[in-house]
Amino acid sequence: MQTRVISRIADIPASAWNAVAGTDHPFTRHEFLAALERHDCVGERFGWFPCHILAADDKGRLSGAVPFYLKDNSYGEFVFDWAWADAWRQMGLQYYPKLLTAIPFTPATGPRLLHDPALEKEHHNDQRRRRDERRGGNLAPGHRMFALEKGNPHRHSLLDRIGDDQKGQEELVPRIDKGQDGGRKKPWR
Repeated sequence: MQTRVISRIADIPASAWNAVAGTDHPFTRHEFLAALERHDCVGERFGWFPCHILAADDKGRLSGAVPFYLKDNSYGEFVFDWAWADAWRQMGLQYYPKLLTAIPFTPATGPRLLHDPALEKEHHNDQRRRRDERRGGNLAPGHRMFALEKGNPHRHSLLDRIGDDQKGQEELVPRIDKGQDGGRKKPWR
């Protein structure tokens, strides 16, 4: 994996950035971030200096990105941390500049660690294959527990929590979701 930092969103093609940003959150899209830069909403004037982190796979394809900004003030964050800055100053420490992953002047929630789900699955499959080859292939399946999935923060069944692609657990999951009493008690969520 290769990483680099860009100081302008225009330094990466919109199609590559948007492939990892997705379409669910318009404020993480290339077009929105580029408009902020193009119209001087970020930069020296307001203290938002773009330093977006990019990660590419071994084939050079963008596999992840983080919209980062180096800040020299707390304006435009909707979380004013002046008290923290004062506390640091009183202790003889420098609070600014600080590194922030956020969308400037936008109090909207959404992902900040952007990734291409298809490339992520391919990467995990490659890693699993290499690991299995090193260890002789005799490993139990991996589990993903309590993960918040992109675009679906409210997963409800235990099978969703441990991974939809896991085989051999279909019999166990309904028992756990319903409890050992066969479902008479409130299901675990």
